[in-house]
Amino acid sequence: MIERLQLQNWRAYDNLDLEFGPGATYVVASNGIGKTSLIMGAAWGLLGDASEVNAAEQIRGEAEGATVQVVVRLPSGENLAITRSVDRRGRVDLSAQAGETIIATQDELDELLASEYGADVRVLGQLTFMIHGGSLETTHGEFQLQDHLASVFGVTPLFQAAATAEATARAAASALRKMKTTQRTEKRQRDELVAEMQSLDQNLASAHEERGRALAAVNEVGERLQLAEQWMRFRASIDERNEKLESIAGEASTLLGKAATSEDVTELLERAERDLEDSISSADGKAATARGQADLIENAMSQLGGSEAVCPTCLRPLSDHEADEAAKEHRKHLADLASTTAEAEEASNEGRSTLNEVRELLVQIRALPIPAEPESGGDIDVEGLLQEAEQARDQLQELDQLVATHSASKKLLESTLATVD
Repeated sequence: MIERLQLQNWRAYDNLDLEFGPGATYVVASNGIGKTSLIMGAAWGLLGDASEVNAAEQIRGEAEGATVQVVVRLPSGENLAITRSVDRRGRVDLSAQAGETIIATQDELDELLASEYGADVRVLGQLTFMIHGGSLETTHGEFQLQDHLASVFGVTPLFQAAATAEATARAAASALRKMKTTQRTEKRQRDELVAEMQSLDQNLASAHEERGRALAAVNEVGERLQLAEQWMRFRASIDERNEKLESIAGEASTLLGKAATSEDVTELLERAERDLEDSISSADGKAATARGQADLIENAMSQLGGSEAVCPTCLRPLSDHEADEAAKEHRKHLADLASTTAEAEEASNEGRSTLNEVRELLVQIRALPIPAEPESGGDIDVEGLLQEAEQARDQLQELDQLVATHSASKKLLESTLATVD
């Protein structure tokens, strides 16, 4: 269903932004308003060249180009947004997005539309936008809308049955007129017609009952087909998620130096995140401790430089030699602490870099949608179900023809009885 259509410099419109509410079926306007412009814009916006619309010829007035934007609700429930632009030379720019998926080429868009609607885009163009008469256009006369709709909705056999019934009725009427020339009495004629009517009523009632069962079977198969389609979409979504997880697992394996799979990559990354956080915290603490010790040593060294230097333990005065030896030990200890601080800071920085990469991979994993599993029916045989659906539809169509034939014959008999009476 088309939910929104925007046109810029397209045929009758400079700028148009039209939103269609739920269930919108018709766009009604006076002649000359631009209904054809809407249809051609929607067709080209959705289908591109498959719509057989020459977009460059639709550019309005002296404008350099035209743009069509269309938003469509797909059968799968996702929104498909398409933007096409064309210039006077016929060069086209395309951008599209379906849910979270970016579509960059016409081939990708054609594949998505064919998958969603079950038909090639050129067939869709013929069936949905009958700009030039659609798939039944003919040079031998006007477009036969009734015949086209009968074919689309699968009721052509009903029209054929009605024609057959009409021919049967004409034949019966002719036979009745001939019967009037015979020597049978009116009572015998009426008795025979009443008996035939009773038999026809029984046949018609049986046909209606059988048709009801056939219709229930068609509906039941249709529901199972819908469930099968849900499972197919679910499995496709799961495969897509696993494929992305395998890709992330490959990056995680390289980053962590451990083999990771789509099944355990989340657990490995979360464990690595916790370990890295502990490691960084430990390295930062180690560096802070070393810096604090260095500050204390530097303060002690500043007190050794005076003439009244004393031992910090027993508070006795220190000789120049003792002060020099103490300063020498302090400098050695400071060098060790500086090395410890540098190593701890390097370990902390490396850990933070790795932690950032781990968290980025976890963000990618958590952003992956988790498809909801359908309630039941995961083992449905789709091919067998399609054959069953086709057989059920064929049976229902045959019964529709039978009911139509019986109804026409009953109407003829009622008319004949009225004439006899």
